Amino acid sequence: MAEHRDPTTQPEIVRLEPRDWNDRIFRKLRAIDRRWINSFLALGEVEEAPHGTMLVSPGTPVPGMRLVLDGALVIEQDGHRLAEMTPGDFFGEGGLFRGDPPLVTIRADGHARVLLIRREVAISFMARQPQFGLALATVIIQENLSRLAATNVLFAVNRTLANEREAQKLQVERAMLLADETARLVSESPDPILRVSHEGMVLYANVPAISLINQWHTTVGGPVPRSWMERVKDVLVADSSQSSELEVAGELYLLTLVPVAEKRYVNIYGRNITEDRRKAATIQHMATHDALTELPNRRQLSDRLQHLLDTPAKDQAALMFLDLDHFKAVNDLNGHAIGDQLLQAASRRLRAQVRSEDMVARLGGDEFAVLMFDALEDGMVQRQAERIIDTLSRPFRIGELRLKVGCSIGVTMLGGDGTEPGPSGVEAALKQADLAMYRSKAAGRNTYRFYQADFDRELRERHDLEADLTTALNHGQIEVFFQPKIALRNGVITGAEALVRWRHPVRGMISPEQFIPIAEQSGLVLPLGEEVLRQACRRACEWPNLHLHVAVNLSAVQLMQPDVAQRVMRVLEDTGLPPNRLELEITESMLMENVDQALPRLFQLQELGVRITLDDFGTGYSSLSYLRRFRLDKLKIDRSFIQDMHRDQEAAEITRTIVGLGTVLNLEIVAEGVETEEQARHLNELGCHEGQGYFFSRPLAAPDFTKFLDAWIDGPAGHAD
Repeated sequence: MAEHRDPTTQPEIVRLEPRDWNDRIFRKLRAIDRRWINSFLALGEVEEAPHGTMLVSPGTPVPGMRLVLDGALVIEQDGHRLAEMTPGDFFGEGGLFRGDPPLVTIRADGHARVLLIRREVAISFMARQPQFGLALATVIIQENLSRLAATNVLFAVNRTLANEREAQKLQVERAMLLADETARLVSESPDPILRVSHEGMVLYANVPAISLINQWHTTVGGPVPRSWMERVKDVLVADSSQSSELEVAGELYLLTLVPVAEKRYVNIYGRNITEDRRKAATIQHMATHDALTELPNRRQLSDRLQHLLDTPAKDQAALMFLDLDHFKAVNDLNGHAIGDQLLQAASRRLRAQVRSEDMVARLGGDEFAVLMFDALEDGMVQRQAERIIDTLSRPFRIGELRLKVGCSIGVTMLGGDGTEPGPSGVEAALKQADLAMYRSKAAGRNTYRFYQADFDRELRERHDLEADLTTALNHGQIEVFFQPKIALRNGVITGAEALVRWRHPVRGMISPEQFIPIAEQSGLVLPLGEEVLRQACRRACEWPNLHLHVAVNLSAVQLMQPDVAQRVMRVLEDTGLPPNRLELEITESMLMENVDQALPRLFQLQELGVRITLDDFGTGYSSLSYLRRFRLDKLKIDRSFIQDMHRDQEAAEITRTIVGLGTVLNLEIVAEGVETEEQARHLNELGCHEGQGYFFSRPLAAPDFTKFLDAWIDGPAGHAD
């Protein structure tokens, strides 16, 4: 026999977890965009209600809307059982309608779990998302029209039901009122809504639906197109909702078909997803292409390589690793803007030089790759390499400048009947081509070499650099430079990014692009990262303005450490820097490759009070839905978009989209690579919060940065020296 509890027992409020709602509760909410539902439910509190717990009592105001998550609730009035509610049912008072105190009792029938969304929270959400309020009202009303006895749970009235007849009359009146309200809400919906009979007749269509039907060249009351009539029949037979896409006059619609009223007709809810698809396509393109050159990026190349290595092939393929000779000198002498234009021009020459079936990719910096398919013919790869070297060796005309670089190429053969054994995986293939490319540079540049087994000698040289890096960490050769961040609205310094440098006693200043990959592969990135963090925090405490933030890059290896939060906290305690002055920058690819591990570590860092910035946004492949999960503080727009936005409409549109995305998600936006006053002004007009780049200052050694702080007066006097 079921255990009876004290009628005054109140439900226990517990913290909401994502697992507290699942697909079961969406069956009755299927007509509503799931993203809206997720956002709405995230505002609630979970009530654990053991058997017999009273959730609603007569005459007591309901604090808000409730949704049944698990179990069942029984609705009673004067000892009579009126109805039962199961997962997916809403009741109570919320932002949809005002209701008076209820006339019924609601108890848990067995152990139940209920989500409470307080009235003021619901009203606030629906004020921001009126379409959601419309959709939710429609679903709630439709669900309850089929069980009138329970409608007084949703919208109770403050009067006594004298007898059964009066109660029935009141219920009928209420049902009619709700039906009228439903009709008004549906008719005013900006989205197309139709009702189609099992015979294929359009029984109802609001104004947007009529417009859609007219574009189908069909009249209201006539039969829907034959293909859609078949879909209607399928939905009725299956008695379950189905969604399908329909393109009309160049616009794409998502149509959800929902069977109702004992399979007599189908409601069709439409939504124009044209813009959503365009944005998704843009994000997908960003995920697989280099923003500066529009070439496939490393990710797309790796995917093609993996497919090639996994597929048995009779013919050989070849992977070329290209590095522009003397590009760094050209870039340092003329600035990043000229360097970027040179990279774009080089990419155009590469694309024009290779066959249509082959692939050209940019790996990053001045490194490119060419993947040749069906390359078994004698001399084919050599001739292709020679053509590439020839075309990239010809001078480039960039504005008034005549620039000359060169090209070193490393080649490794893949599959087929090559005399050398092929690489076992993507990273092995890239490593072999990379080693061959370094042999080309050693041979005098502007040439090519095929990978051979003895090229591993270059690997030993890298090991020597790794050993030197260990020495550098122990002998104070690692230095931190600072590049200021400026508030674009008023020119005030808001902080700086800490950038690592290695002052080698023999080789001189070594670029981080050379030693950071080695540090990451060897495990030295942990002591290196901690040294940079410690220096940055200590220097920040010495700045005259104790409110400035300092941003430090966090590598994937550091983020994946189980005790990363404890490591950061220890540095903060040792240096005395308040946590809210520290920003940790992480890359998109780092997050997306390790979502499940990265998420809890990010939360731990944020609990310390540290701020999190997503670096190089737009160059990776993050999903927009993930951005909400990560609870970021800032987005940092990749410099390639900033450099191109004044001359490339697509780059400008992507920059505008990212700034708008930050506004929607309540994130601060930082632009890196700002080199001109025009860029700074345009970014400010778009709503970008901070800028960083050579227009304000190049990275400065710690003492020079302190002088820079003293000299800065709310805005640059021009380009930094």
